Amino acid sequence: MNKSIRFSRLFTVFVAVVTCVACLCSCGNVFNPDRIVEIYFVSFTGVNNTLYMNAEKLGSKWTPLLEQKEAIELAHEVESIPDPVSAEGEYSYIIRINYVEDGVVKNVEKTGYNTFPDNWDKVIELTNKVGGEYDQVSNSRELAVVDADYVRDHSFGLDESIIPDDMTLDDIIKGAPITYLTLFDPVPIGSYLHIQDVIVDYLYDYFDLKSHQIEKIDDNPAKSSEDEMKKFAESRLDEVVWDYATEYGCAGTYKGEAFEIIRYDMVQTWLAKQSKYYDKCGFTGPHCQYQTDYQWELEGHAYTQTDVFVDGSGKYLILTNCRKPAVIADVVK
Repeated sequence: MNKSIRFSRLFTVFVAVVTCVACLCSCGNVFNPDRIVEIYFVSFTGVNNTLYMNAEKLGSKWTPLLEQKEAIELAHEVESIPDPVSAEGEYSYIIRINYVEDGVVKNVEKTGYNTFPDNWDKVIELTNKVGGEYDQVSNSRELAVVDADYVRDHSFGLDESIIPDDMTLDDIIKGAPITYLTLFDPVPIGSYLHIQDVIVDYLYDYFDLKSHQIEKIDDNPAKSSEDEMKKFAESRLDEVVWDYATEYGCAGTYKGEAFEIIRYDMVQTWLAKQSKYYDKCGFTGPHCQYQTDYQWELEGHAYTQTDVFVDGSGKYLILTNCRKPAVIADVVK
């Protein structure tokens, strides 16, 4: 090979390496700048007055917002907020910031009650600098009162028909409790969509229904007879469809809701009968549910999941799609 060509190539490689090293040295701060790693901001005012940003989860579009000089200014401004004299009363704000400054990982957390600090406007200004186009918060100082009207106005999919007649939505808000964070916690995105789950969970506790759920089918359950099963069904349901009853189960309604009662000691016999109608069926899930799977001829697909409870005697499984805990409790307990 021509020496001049070989030297030229070597020189080109040398220049490229030197250039890369120089860039890395001169731009070192680009790779590890002072920055916010994670910010959690909740002001208990207004609607969804929250901000949550995590550098690892945001992606390259938004991470520059956390590397602005205002990010560290915000951390310092939050650090200057005095600690509350008392932790009694209603939350007014929660701010948590993890950040890196001069290569050192630091944390600051401030919680307020009933009021806001003197530098609140500055905190909001810097928070909105960091939030940029990603999200903005207001500087309101009027605390939200989370009552029935507030929950109705600021939740999605609320169904008050599941609330027992002797309870109100305000009773559940107080008992659960349902708070501003229940509606607007910024970490689990869209958490406010699941207010119905919060209400159901509270009512399941209130009526002690969780103790009647099972994790799996017992291989050696309590035994019963067909006559005992019929008497049990008559004592729990408003109407039983006896024409379709078998020695191991029957179905009917209570307060307009459908229920199926199965003798626990004959559940495998019942399941064998069900398997003739579905491609798949069985009990599954953390709280045992009856699941069916059926493939239609024209590539259709049907899938159902039914809640399963066991009565207090342990002799009967009760299957239902009823969404009203008080009604379920009347049948199960």
